[in-house]
Amino acid sequence: MKIDTSFFLSLAIIICASCGVSKTQTTPNVNNPDSANTPARPTEMYIAPEEVAAKTSLVNIPIRFKGSDIENLLNAKLNYVIYEDNNPDDDGLMMKATKNQNITLKLDGLNIDYVVPLKLWVWRKLLDNAWTGKRGIEAEGDITLNFRTTLNVYGDWTVDSRTELTNYSWQRNMAVKTGIGNIDVKYLADIIIGKTKNVITQGIDKQLKSQFQLFAPMNEAWKQMQNPISMTNTYGRWWIKLTPQNVTLTPFRNENDALVTNVFISTLVDVKTGDNQPTFRPNSFLPPFQYAYTTADSFNINLVTSIPLVEAERMAQNYCANQTFNAGGKKIRVSKIELFGQNEKMIVNTKFEGDFSGNLYLVGKPVFNPLTNSVELQDLDYDLQTKSFMIRTAKWLFDRTILKKIKEACVFKVDNNITTLKNTLNDQMRNYRFNNNVSINGFVNDIFINDIQLQQNEIKVFISSVGKLNVELSNLSNY
Repeated sequence: MKIDTSFFLSLAIIICASCGVSKTQTTPNVNNPDSANTPARPTEMYIAPEEVAAKTSLVNIPIRFKGSDIENLLNAKLNYVIYEDNNPDDDGLMMKATKNQNITLKLDGLNIDYVVPLKLWVWRKLLDNAWTGKRGIEAEGDITLNFRTTLNVYGDWTVDSRTELTNYSWQRNMAVKTGIGNIDVKYLADIIIGKTKNVITQGIDKQLKSQFQLFAPMNEAWKQMQNPISMTNTYGRWWIKLTPQNVTLTPFRNENDALVTNVFISTLVDVKTGDNQPTFRPNSFLPPFQYAYTTADSFNINLVTSIPLVEAERMAQNYCANQTFNAGGKKIRVSKIELFGQNEKMIVNTKFEGDFSGNLYLVGKPVFNPLTNSVELQDLDYDLQTKSFMIRTAKWLFDRTILKKIKEACVFKVDNNITTLKNTLNDQMRNYRFNNNVSINGFVNDIFINDIQLQQNEIKVFISSVGKLNVELSNLSNY
């Protein structure tokens, strides 16, 4: 079974291509020193990136092997003549077993049941040729053999296939066709069934083991998944890397005449920017095989996109720059807005001109509002140093209209990213074919924000997507 890894890579690429990734800036935007007419600037602090917990993504891929494809494979490999013995010198017998009709199968979990219809021909050497004048006699009949194969996968990813004859039934009893003399039909039938059984069970096991080899393709896929991929968007060049952590397969099961297994891959998704390939976490190694005892067909992918603070500043400034406020008979105007972080909080440095010229600092926590699909600042208010300064020098600045306007300015929409991401994923996963043998059908049910975290120069937005996916393998003989 060849595994096409491009699906795992394309899922991550589609998601990241729909979202903005900020370029790293070496220094924060600080251009306003403290002065007597300005409250003390809050300390700029950020949660270290390594302290941000990495969340794994779970890709669940149901893979279907059509029963008809397995039938076609076996009928192609076990063709007309199943067994033939043309040498009578060793035991005085010649025999031949040919397929009377195509092999059919029925799937039952880890078991595959086969019906093999055969036409048997037997020639037996006569002991007294001089008396009869003939060298031997021949007989023929029609029989149906029933086999069962049990599949097992071991920790080293090897697949064991064991096929046994379960029973047989005569469709046309063995009868003497030509010659003179008696022939022990049961004796001959037991011999030919025994020889035919070995040929068929070995043939079935050989073909199934060759088609269901897992270690080599899974190990190669595991390595290829971890190759960083370079892409470019409006923010520059960025890199994405998957580091899978675990993989499990469900036991094979029968669904609508298909052999189905679910592959669950848990992976970390890292996104970085830069003209040259950055350093990523080390590659992981393919872990031992494990069974996953679930049949859910949903998947979820977690990753981080970001709103650059320079872009957030631009949006906030466009909203309220040059806004004029009247309070206490005095007039002030917003001339500039700067954003920076203080751990999980965001500081809004608002510079005013007019009857008050200086900076006022507000503090709030970035949160996602699902009703508006936007990042907002929760509980936005003047920080303690600013409040103390205003009480001492300018109580009239406590006008709530000013606070309300700045809060409205600090709303950063992400609904376009979410809508684009969902539409792009659905377009890509609808009846998509990697090649003539592998097809995909799937859709995204929902995309939502898990968490918001403030980092230097950017607001990190942790996104999850949830959907369903189906991968179908066909034309097994082409693998």
